[in-house]
Amino acid sequence: MNTIPNTPLPANMSVADDHRRAYARPTEFTRPAGYEARLSAIAAAWNVAPEDLLHKGYVAARAEVEKIDAEIAEYASVALPDAAVLREKNDAGRRKVINDTRAENEYRAQVRAELHEVRKSAVSVFEVNKEPELTFNHILSVLPVAETVAKVRAMAAFLGAYCNHDVLPLTLKSGNDLRDAMAANEVIPEFRAGLNRLLMLDLLLPSPAEGYALFSDPGIKGMLTFRHNVSNTGRVIGTVCDWSDADLAAHKVAEDWREAFIGGFTDNITGRRLSENNQFSAIGAGDKAVTPLVRGLIGDLTLDVASSWEVLQDRLRRYSEANRKAEDREGRFSADVFDDSESHVLNRHTGQYEKVIHRTNLRDNSVQRITVGSTVPEPDMVPFIQPLRD
Repeated sequence: MNTIPNTPLPANMSVADDHRRAYARPTEFTRPAGYEARLSAIAAAWNVAPEDLLHKGYVAARAEVEKIDAEIAEYASVALPDAAVLREKNDAGRRKVINDTRAENEYRAQVRAELHEVRKSAVSVFEVNKEPELTFNHILSVLPVAETVAKVRAMAAFLGAYCNHDVLPLTLKSGNDLRDAMAANEVIPEFRAGLNRLLMLDLLLPSPAEGYALFSDPGIKGMLTFRHNVSNTGRVIGTVCDWSDADLAAHKVAEDWREAFIGGFTDNITGRRLSENNQFSAIGAGDKAVTPLVRGLIGDLTLDVASSWEVLQDRLRRYSEANRKAEDREGRFSADVFDDSESHVLNRHTGQYEKVIHRTNLRDNSVQRITVGSTVPEPDMVPFIQPLRD
């Protein structure tokens, strides 16, 4: 269907909402190994010609290698004439044919050797044009990725819990339940096809486990930074944290989403497992984690495919810095910090004890003496007693 209703379907039918099976890629799907095989799989999902996904540099480099291969084939070794042809010649004629064939093959071998050297350079250029960065940027520029993301998100908002299903049974339903099931069945195939198109984009990644950054921005700027207040001599006299409770929550969401998507961090004792306090432990990993993301169930994260290789690398960096603290050394500063200590001094003129505050500035180590006043009661001092001597 071309338009998606704005009103979400009510979750009033008996439908299991199991996030661990919420995926759209076919269960029999096997990741292709070759470069063009991966692009062909993406092209099939997006209903475009495989050649449309090959960038110009790759096509030109491939053509150059094929041209050199054809030239090498032209200079393949030639065989001697048939024995019957040789028998028709005398000894001198046979020797001439054999010597000419040998000389021709030596020449051809020399040409082939030179062409193979040229081919090495051409293959090197060909391999460079397979780099993920070039391929990623080209494919994201020719496929309607942003439009597909927007449509998939709209369909997910409409379907809700029904995103997890291939089709809803219509038997034993009537009234609103029947109308809701029919409406869901009209959207589900298109939703799954659109989601499958987006999932297939992870074939562009060196590791499909990096899909957590491909499908969503972490929503954080980087590490949680703090700045030290230092004295004139460089000693730390205080610390200022540059984050809020909202920042801490966003970092935890990014960290937990990344961990859930890859199926847990590696533990040397028990292998890969999720942290005990991971808030998304019920969503499944990889493909199965994307549907809850589309539905808006992963904190404030949303489905948002990286628009370029540079954007993807920036996301990967920020995900790796989630929930990590670091000092901002360039943000160090030097401000006054005071440490007070008090004592009591007898005023010989009034006969009363006065409170005196010794205020030390930890920044420059200067000390200020402040007399508070004469209303301070006599301090509770233990009298000194001269010990007895034998």
